[in-house]
Amino acid sequence: MTYKGCSLQMSLLGHQQWILLGRDNMQKSEFLKALSDMWKDFDSRVLQYKVLPPLCAELRNLVMQPMIVPMVLKIAESQDKTDFELVTFPALVPVLNTAAGETLLLLVKHSDLIINKTTPEHIVSHVLPMVVRAYDDSDPRLQEEALRKSLLLAQQLDTQLVKAAILPRVHGLALKTTVAAVRVNALLCLADFVHTLNKHAVLDVLQTIQRCTAVDRSAPTLMCTLAISNAIFKQYGVEFTAEHVLPILTPLLTSQQLNIQQFSKYMHFVKDILRILARGK
Repeated sequence: MTYKGCSLQMSLLGHQQWILLGRDNMQKSEFLKALSDMWKDFDSRVLQYKVLPPLCAELRNLVMQPMIVPMVLKIAESQDKTDFELVTFPALVPVLNTAAGETLLLLVKHSDLIINKTTPEHIVSHVLPMVVRAYDDSDPRLQEEALRKSLLLAQQLDTQLVKAAILPRVHGLALKTTVAAVRVNALLCLADFVHTLNKHAVLDVLQTIQRCTAVDRSAPTLMCTLAISNAIFKQYGVEFTAEHVLPILTPLLTSQQLNIQQFSKYMHFVKDILRILARGK
């Protein structure tokens, strides 16, 4: 974009920013909808210095947050870590600390952006508590999003903090939820975590899947169980798998919920373990 074009955009926005100040929410909403249609053509400097500051100021407006948060995060995508830390993150902190409902859902969905652009200290102080609120919320959508972001978040945290704040909630959601999608995401999350866990923690995972499959032998739950079993085999080898995983897995072969392809995957896994054991004798 030419300097003249950029200057024109900045002048236009400088004239229109007042609309976000002292106007009712309906007028602000109309202006923001118009702005979101226009800004794909804006220079990055215009977004950074003219659009972002009034949007950050308006984050204090709870009614407007579901509309403003995605716009702020969209601009943040093009910021370097320094600009994000100095300009955007301070405005987001009160929202991270108090958001609920749709705003919390938006923030958790985009938490990877925030995690990648902020400091470990801020992740512990503000991002982790936000995700914990999502785990603990009764809305399955929030629980699912929190589970999807769990591994990325855990990779930024101390092991003890993961054990205290994240893993118990993942286990709890797998065991207590009545929503199939939440259980599936919780079990997949545990599969993702296996390579980070010691044997004692893996035994806890096996106890969780045993309790889950005692009450739920639906195909999605059983295939998640197989995914966890595969992860354990890759991490801890054939002897640990034969001793601790096969006793849980083999009774599931009788389930009528598995189709032919799914049953074949189960059989292939069990036969592989037995073949490796036989080869070692």
